[in-house]
Amino acid sequence: MDRNTDFFPDDIEIVDSHLVDRMESDALQLATRMAEINSRYLSTKRDKNIETELKLLIGGAAVSAAGFQSERRCLAVIGETGAGKSRSIGRAIAARPEFQPRVTGMTETVPILRIKAPRPSTLKLIAEEILDGLD
Repeated sequence: MDRNTDFFPDDIEIVDSHLVDRMESDALQLATRMAEINSRYLSTKRDKNIETELKLLIGGAAVSAAGFQSERRCLAVIGETGAGKSRSIGRAIAARPEFQPRVTGMTETVPILRIKAPRPSTLKLIAEEILDGLD
């Protein structure tokens, strides 16, 4: 499991030990069980598709860095609320060394921008979300 994208059962105690100390035992037992369930991940065909598309993004960035392509690409993962889009893309990005932050001089560079489309989604609001992410 990846600590950047998954919830671990131990985290319930880390998140707020003050709250945990005051929870009734049955509520704590239920919360711990839910954390265990939520920490599991089932791979789907979508995960393979995301991996394929991320490889294409990486290849395109390499071609662009070599001066042969001026356009940059994006990957949009679209689906129903609660379908696991954020978790799938988060796991895929975390697994790729190309997307990990790196220190360049005195700055940390993150080579990928990840946003969640605002609700309601308009082109203007999505553009604002992208610009905010570039800060």
